[in-house]
Amino acid sequence: MTNTKLGKELCVTAPNEVGVMAKICAPISEAKVNIWALSAGSEGNKAYFRLITDNNKKAYDALRTTGFPVEEKEIVVTELEDKPGTCFTASKKLAQAGVNINYWYYTTCGGCPTSRIVFSTNNNKKAVELLG
Repeated sequence: MTNTKLGKELCVTAPNEVGVMAKICAPISEAKVNIWALSAGSEGNKAYFRLITDNNKKAYDALRTTGFPVEEKEIVVTELEDKPGTCFTASKKLAQAGVNINYWYYTTCGGCPTSRIVFSTNNNKKAVELLG
């Protein structure tokens, strides 16, 4: 596995309501910031967004105008070969080393040689060493 590094993502908490994702994306778009990865979900009346952008500073400043809480957190970003079993192999390697995965999201373009994976663990530096 290659191309594994520490990174930063923006985390936004908002009400779980119609149109909230547009409210999150609008100021980022207006700031001319590109979203590279996005995870969105909800629990009860709260919605949670995790974003990686090409300019987190500009995106952070833009998101603050929404009035929603926003914070920057450390994450691990890696690229894995896009083939069956790579997700299993990576997660098993982390588990065998005692690294607990807090959350994990990834994408592939289907037919591209690699997939981008974004995740957080109880020891991100060790995760980078193991998958790097």
